[in-house]
Amino acid sequence: MVNEQIETISFGGKYINGTAKETLLNDNENKYVIKGSTGIGGTTAILNDRSKCWLIVSPNVGMIKGKEGGNFNSEKQFFIYGGSRNNWNEVGSYLKCNNSPNLIINCTPEQVVKLKDKEPELFKDITSINIFIDEVHAYTADADYRDNLGVFLALIWNEWNANITLSTATPNYQFFDIPKDLNFKYYKVVRENQPKKPLQISYSEKDAYNFIFRELNEGRKVCVFSNNLNYHKKEYEQLHTANLVGNNLKLKLQLFDKGNDDPKDNSLFENDLIFLSSSYFAGYDVPIDCSICIISNNNSEATTISINNAVQCYGRCRGNVINALYVNHTNKNKTVPTLENVKESIEGFNDDLEYYQRKAKRLNFWDASQLGITPHHYANGAQIGAPVLSLISNYQLHNESVFKATLEGYGFELSKYIPVEVKPPKTKRVSFKNRIENLLKISESQLLDDYLQVRENIKGNDSGSFNYGHAFEYLTAYILKVEQPKNILNSLDKKRVRPERFYNSINNFIRVNGAIPQHHYNQPLTTKQLEQAKTEYLTNTPMKIEITLLRDWVFLHSIYKANKGIFTNEIKRTIKFYDAVGNTDLINDLKHDKKNRHNLALRAVKKEIDNLTHDEVVKAKKAIKNSFKLADKYDNYSNPNDRKKLKSKIVHSIGYLFNEGNYTTKESRNREYTALTQLPSKLRCLIPFKYVESDITSANPQFTDKIIGSNIAFQVYENIMTAKGITRPEAKTMFNTYLNNHNFTVSKARQFYLNVCGYTTTQATQLAEITAGGNKGQYFDVMVGEEKKIIEKYINVIGWGVRFHDAVVLPVWEAERVKLPLSLNDVRFHVGYLNNETPYGGDTTNENIIDERKGFLEGWSSTNNTIDNQPNDHTLNISLNTHYQWFKNRKGLAKV
Repeated sequence: MVNEQIETISFGGKYINGTAKETLLNDNENKYVIKGSTGIGGTTAILNDRSKCWLIVSPNVGMIKGKEGGNFNSEKQFFIYGGSRNNWNEVGSYLKCNNSPNLIINCTPEQVVKLKDKEPELFKDITSINIFIDEVHAYTADADYRDNLGVFLALIWNEWNANITLSTATPNYQFFDIPKDLNFKYYKVVRENQPKKPLQISYSEKDAYNFIFRELNEGRKVCVFSNNLNYHKKEYEQLHTANLVGNNLKLKLQLFDKGNDDPKDNSLFENDLIFLSSSYFAGYDVPIDCSICIISNNNSEATTISINNAVQCYGRCRGNVINALYVNHTNKNKTVPTLENVKESIEGFNDDLEYYQRKAKRLNFWDASQLGITPHHYANGAQIGAPVLSLISNYQLHNESVFKATLEGYGFELSKYIPVEVKPPKTKRVSFKNRIENLLKISESQLLDDYLQVRENIKGNDSGSFNYGHAFEYLTAYILKVEQPKNILNSLDKKRVRPERFYNSINNFIRVNGAIPQHHYNQPLTTKQLEQAKTEYLTNTPMKIEITLLRDWVFLHSIYKANKGIFTNEIKRTIKFYDAVGNTDLINDLKHDKKNRHNLALRAVKKEIDNLTHDEVVKAKKAIKNSFKLADKYDNYSNPNDRKKLKSKIVHSIGYLFNEGNYTTKESRNREYTALTQLPSKLRCLIPFKYVESDITSANPQFTDKIIGSNIAFQVYENIMTAKGITRPEAKTMFNTYLNNHNFTVSKARQFYLNVCGYTTTQATQLAEITAGGNKGQYFDVMVGEEKKIIEKYINVIGWGVRFHDAVVLPVWEAERVKLPLSLNDVRFHVGYLNNETPYGGDTTNENIIDERKGFLEGWSSTNNTIDNQPNDHTLNISLNTHYQWFKNRKGLAKV
């Protein structure tokens, strides 16, 4: 887009009028109206239009709330957002009852998507209404974390029947994200004689505080625009502060007795210092004279404020801007994009968009995880464009000349900020006790709603914005609010409350009064501890809190203790052991001394850890050997189990179970790798509840039996132990090594299978032919493929569980509801506890359960050597010789 293609229309006065207003309200074309500055009254002009119907779509709820309840000239207005008084049913009724309606609807993009999905007929009717998409730049900018923005735009581009009006003061770079085939006409409406806007700039975050306190000392009110919690949560002595934020930041700020999401609360501006989050960067009016500080910290996407958003922030002030500072704190370690990078990125966007448009047309199903395509089978241009826009923003922020030129293009007169000496006010400390007391001010129902929102958005799921600490404090406050345990609440009257002791009191209260059976705990209280807890905390009535929330609290308490390093001496020793045997500096220092390195490393471990037992020495030797293997393989070796990483693994493994497996999972070659699979077995005892593990007994020998027709799956390891004089774990490792080592010759593998494992001559020959001398990992791929299928079947049969390689893991309370099968489709399982050495006491069944969905080997077709995915056979009883022949046919090809 070049300037010659944009028609500029001027108007006199503060608010849009004359030809500029007529152009805005014209419904005869698709148009993009660029506002020469913010606050010209474009949205208000549409709300006052008496000649036709409009659908105004605003990206943020705060923008709608700011207009809701206002006096407008149009006949009828509806304001629709999550939890709003108005709804789509009212819109439908109004349209049916009025032949010539003059209706203005103002809603969020999410509401349009909801209407399409829930009320498709009404959606179709609404598409005949002119649509005005306000602050259209934000839809692509925010599409990476608000999925429905891209879904909404795709609906508009593809299904809207009436003409479309787009508007913003800050269009995205060269309008790259606007469809070319919709033939938008571009206008720019500007005030006559618009003066330059003075703006000071700085590249140091320290200058933000200096500016804020300087302006406050001069008696000026200051509005600070930032998403950084550290700014919002601070409280100063002798200063009145307020926050206007979106829901997520509000939930964090309630811990500090702060946070307001009501844009109509005019008392906000009676304060000295007002913080506003990104929910109010656009479309909100600050009705006072004030100074403005815009703080962008580019170390995080969440705290970065692009130039587009900075321009919007500046424009919020409807009074006089006294002084303004834009802090552009750049990340010095970040690779700075070039103009060439920007051009390539836009070209790539156009190619990707065309690719997904073609792909969307071919889809006859919806894969929710598929990037670039919406649930309605359209290319998701905003989602595809979001990373492009992020790169453009970094290009503008990190290149100083581009940064300044872009701001000057928006009519700013720039100057360098020069800090002055200023004495900052003292801050008030908000303690743990204060945070709990602040949350207790919230009603029971709201506390529960808030906790559930926090729980749903905990980090660990990639898109989460809260941590476990937030959830723990919210749930703690809710339990106290509902149960009112006097002796625990009374402890808040003390001057200082120690969190560890406070939480231990609640833990004991739950143990003796809650509905969780004692045998569900992985580490139940001793008889003495239980009696002591009953003496202090037992009540006459059972707890009102439902058991799922109590379990949540116990999980969160365990995560809290792990984060704080509150472990038993035994666990501390285990962590110290892992830290020592793989010590990063030690292994890297010794890696080149291959003759002495193992002995020197073991000596260092013995010096670090007192009184190593014989078993610990054996384990240390093995761990040191593995550490040097990693160091030889990778240049920059780092201990995968140092103290910090182990603590993280503990937290995330408990978090994985807290979230019932809805957590970041990686899959490689049919194996799932989760936080739980990475946790060393010695540390599983830190999981607060017992988890039942139903694992395939001798998995690879069982699958091998089915392939070559043998029947020694449960004797193989014992045969190897006897022949080699080794332990069962060593025998298992040796057997798997031969199955998966393609470098062995067929002759060597055959001798092992025949003379050590106990297979017959024919079976040993067949097994050697399909495991030795072929492609790397060929046999492993088939084994884990079959393992995956049978585990999925097991979960299907019992109704709950998460995969743990060749096992299913489920909490004891779920396991107790069913009889766990010890045989499924002729594959035998063993049931025990994942994290507890006591035998499993729940119900099991020896009956061979049949699941009729087809497995990997089961679906093989001897006629075409392919996998038949039609689920119609439930046994593994196709010709065993056919299985063997299949492997032989595939040998030498890429993957089975």
